[in-house]
Amino acid sequence: RRSNRDFMRIAGIRREILGRRIYEESSGCIRYGDFKGLKLVSHRWGARDLGSIILGEYERNIVEYINQVDLTRTTFVDVGAADGFYAVGLLHNGRMKRSICFESSEDGRTSIGVNASANGVQSAISIRGTASKLFAKELLDELGDELKNSVFLFDIEGGEFDLLTNENLKILQNSILIVELHKET
Repeated sequence: RRSNRDFMRIAGIRREILGRRIYEESSGCIRYGDFKGLKLVSHRWGARDLGSIILGEYERNIVEYINQVDLTRTTFVDVGAADGFYAVGLLHNGRMKRSICFESSEDGRTSIGVNASANGVQSAISIRGTASKLFAKELLDELGDELKNSVFLFDIEGGEFDLLTNENLKILQNSILIVELHKET
């Protein structure tokens, strides 16, 4: 008799195998959904997510929400950009005109650049390191009024609580903020 833990472990292994297979058979090109045609030639995701990414189902609720915001929002700021899935994807599908990525990992920043180049959007993307507690003030100085036409996605594994201070929230009050939280954080 197998325990629930064994079942979850086996299901995870099967998901990894299937994810790798789907990724390889599609040559890393998303087949369905709002990011259809996006090439992910560089990725750091675990194989468990690759299948849902290629099939257009990965975090679909976030992708659909961003694609439904009013069209005056043309700048996307991704704090915790990983491989640039959102930042590159939103440029690729024409929903955003500019993406600014904050990513702590050097490997992640490299991956964002590779994916942006593979999709021909490198001129519209800015890749930066870790967002400091002054990131909102720095973006306000850089973007001016354009900041209010920005959509932000925060996914920094619990670090959002340190970054979204009262001062930063006041600066970003007219922007759209999406904060991705996980049960573990």
